[in-house]
Amino acid sequence: MYRSPRRTRDRAGRIWPGAMVPGLVLALALAGCAGPAADGARSGELSPPQLYRKARAELRQRNYGRAIELLQELQNRFGDQPEAEAGRLSLAYAYYKAGEHRQAIDTAEAFIRRHPQNANVAYAYYVRGLAAYARSKTDVERALAEPPSPDALASTREAFRYLSELVERFPRSRYFSDAMTRIVKLRNRMARYQIHAAEYDLEAGRTERAVERARYVQKHFARTPSLPAALAVLARGQLALGRRREAEEVLAALEANYPDDPVTTATREYFSNHRRVRPAR
Repeated sequence: MYRSPRRTRDRAGRIWPGAMVPGLVLALALAGCAGPAADGARSGELSPPQLYRKARAELRQRNYGRAIELLQELQNRFGDQPEAEAGRLSLAYAYYKAGEHRQAIDTAEAFIRRHPQNANVAYAYYVRGLAAYARSKTDVERALAEPPSPDALASTREAFRYLSELVERFPRSRYFSDAMTRIVKLRNRMARYQIHAAEYDLEAGRTERAVERARYVQKHFARTPSLPAALAVLARGQLALGRRREAEEVLAALEANYPDDPVTTATREYFSNHRRVRPAR
């Protein structure tokens, strides 16, 4: 015949379905209380090499927030150890990957100042450039949706300066090729923004200013994809200023060099629709 399990009553009058359960509950409770504290103690007792390796492991797992915490701990506890020196580079990279670009730039610059002769200092220049490049992308994308601002290209110029310094100082480094590619893209961003500003000026009636911007792109960014757009603004601006002959010369250059570009087609149509244009003031 089936018998229900023997139940025991503790001193507080609580009934347990077995004599061993209270001991098990106590053990689990103690384990639950001791677990996090013990883990924290282990983390706090890590040696510099262990702490650095743990942070690097978090980086490989793309746990950038946790990696930053461990690398900061490494700096705070063992700032004079060799692992802390290497950890500063890893910290700059972790900030960059976490999207904390200003902190990445500042950390990389601190490393450059503190360890100018370090064998890996070129990497510090590279990470600084990467972080500035990422800031530039965000800033330019936002600026292209807003009216022109004198400070819109500040982060782009900063990124250009940082990456240019890298390629000048370390022409044989493994980072040279990627840095050059990014420099070209930064020039394209600058030109694109100048066209944005020129078109905005043209629509706002600041025709002379628009023509100046277009000429600036033509002179300084002639090898960028924005040159056809610069010629288009220049042609329209000259036409608006009553300089039809100059405008037609620019249009002819546009048609000769970029016959299939949509900008050329749009400019040709603009001329057709504005046979007689009252000069802008």
